[in-house]
Amino acid sequence: MSREPVVLLDVDGVLNLARFRSSRQRDRMIREGYFHRRPRDPFSGDRLLVNLPRVRAAVRGLLETGAEVTWATTWGPSANDYFVPLLGLDEVLPVAPVNYRYSTKAFTVIPWTQGRPWAWLEDQQRELDMATALTREDTPCCPVLVSTDTGLGGEHVQVVNDWLGSL
Repeated sequence: MSREPVVLLDVDGVLNLARFRSSRQRDRMIREGYFHRRPRDPFSGDRLLVNLPRVRAAVRGLLETGAEVTWATTWGPSANDYFVPLLGLDEVLPVAPVNYRYSTKAFTVIPWTQGRPWAWLEDQQRELDMATALTREDTPCCPVLVSTDTGLGGEHVQVVNDWLGSL
């Protein structure tokens, strides 16, 4: 079994801030240069509102860590369809299974890690708390709360880099 660390990456609230904005806020953010589009994906139905320069640099920074960067989102494989081209990535990312049967992603995502060290960039503290509770005591983990006010940025990549350096 591989012990390669995995970096789990959520979409809504981390990359995509649309769900957390009023139409007035969204209009202001679009004027400020945020990327905006309604996805064609009928599954999500969400709009995209992404600070492309900030998010692009952060995701590329995560990919440079050497850890396996993996989607941990209800977008599932659709995250690759929308975000890989949008962010100009060279390859699709693995997708951790997400099943809300227990009303939390952590119940399917953490077993998927198979005891590997993990960092999870997530906007829901409840998910991070549950993920930590489900992780064996001897498995290193780094829950990283991302604010829906700013989304993913370099400061989050630095936390992950520092954690990886401590392993």
